[in-house]
Amino acid sequence: MPLLIKDLHVRYGALEAVQGVNITVPDGKVVGILGANGAGKSSVLKAVAGTIRSAAGEIWLDDKRIDGMGPHQSIKLGLATVPEGRRVFAGMTVEENLRLGAYSRNDKPGIEQDLQTMFERFPILKERRKQHAGTLSGGEQGQLAIARALMVRPRFLLLDEPIQGLSPVITDLFFDIILKLRDEGVTIMMVEHNVHFVLNLSSYLYLMEQGKVRIEGEPKELTSSEYVQMMYLGR
Repeated sequence: MPLLIKDLHVRYGALEAVQGVNITVPDGKVVGILGANGAGKSSVLKAVAGTIRSAAGEIWLDDKRIDGMGPHQSIKLGLATVPEGRRVFAGMTVEENLRLGAYSRNDKPGIEQDLQTMFERFPILKERRKQHAGTLSGGEQGQLAIARALMVRPRFLLLDEPIQGLSPVITDLFFDIILKLRDEGVTIMMVEHNVHFVLNLSSYLYLMEQGKVRIEGEPKELTSSEYVQMMYLGR
């Protein structure tokens, strides 16, 4: 089992943002976490990524316990993150951002090969390769953020609000990208507000409210739930 989250708690001072969450992400699957702002879903992802420390619980990647590890350690285990807001390095060029994604690698021929692969997969990045990332559009920055994470050669990818603020055209592009990554064997855990986007991509979903998992199940199960229909699908 690639990722196992057991009884996870995350606190910010006196606020307990995540309260005893259990999540399983099987190998080669896309698992989605849904919920409103403040539900705790991004805190779960950040705890897995190692950008915040959990207060209690366990996080396992394959047979290694990773809670307490920093991002520089977990990335060596094949875990990469596309953070909320994309977080590209604005003063660096597109190519420099991509090369920075491979900072933990020392296989120069492989890095050069992957760089060309990213330019083939995201043609706009090849066109903008010498342009500062801060001058790109939101959709272009989103593509750069995913491509930078893929330079890690991840086995496991964390996506935090990947389509936030993007146009329908770019949203469709991201949908296709995520499907292709899944078909290539990348295991994905995705946090997202867009219910239909997550429902159509995920094999299993967790719906969080007030720091806890309220409902979980396969997309078909969740869409047949009266609560989900009323609160999230507007039916």
